Amino acid sequence: MGDKEEAEEVCGASPVMEAMVDRLYYAENNLESNFKRAAAERDKTEEFGNSSNNYFKENRKLPEWYIRYKLGQKLTFGYNLIHIEDGKYEEEKNYSVGYEGSIHRLNHWRFGRDAQERDIEAEKYLKKTFNNYFFDKKVCIYSHKGQLWFKIVDENLTENIGDPWYDDDDGWVGVAHGSTEIINLILSEIHKQVFIRVGYKKKKESRLIGKFRNGNPCFQNFMIDDLTKPIYKFA
Repeated sequence: MGDKEEAEEVCGASPVMEAMVDRLYYAENNLESNFKRAAAERDKTEEFGNSSNNYFKENRKLPEWYIRYKLGQKLTFGYNLIHIEDGKYEEEKNYSVGYEGSIHRLNHWRFGRDAQERDIEAEKYLKKTFNNYFFDKKVCIYSHKGQLWFKIVDENLTENIGDPWYDDDDGWVGVAHGSTEIINLILSEIHKQVFIRVGYKKKKESRLIGKFRNGNPCFQNFMIDDLTKPIYKFA
């Protein structure tokens, strides 16, 4: 590379370097406020966790932000740039701060996508991390070439479970989504086995029942099932 090309490359990279320096200065000069934000996020998560079983029972899933936090993807700050290609950078949106004892942590837990055998490590991780929503169930996981399969079984099942390629049981579910979506699909399948729907919450609806003598419409309020808010109980 000649002097001209080197100079052009340095000049092209200069704005990026300046932006990175600015972000680092911002981080250093705002440590107190950053840690306050981290503590607030932790408190928000803990507060939700205390009532999350009711949320899970009513919605058959958990909020995406809560799952992301549990996996180490929450608590974002705007000073981390990741090199993409040829001097191009983009901001890492899931830059995690203050999670699992780490001050600055880019890595977060993900599913393996080509284990080709039962992923016991992932099964144990999910059971431990989301134990409150597994009840008496456990998940079996296989993956191959980017595709993941899971199956929900009783926690105390000890017999050979088989695998999704040779198991005649149709309980296997194949997915190719992101980790957050897969976890919610797993929880949804658990919900189907643990809870049964017994009805719906009620809501008020105003209905036209006729007209007054003066011709104005006459309405009456009725209590009807809100189909968006089912009521479940343990099976």
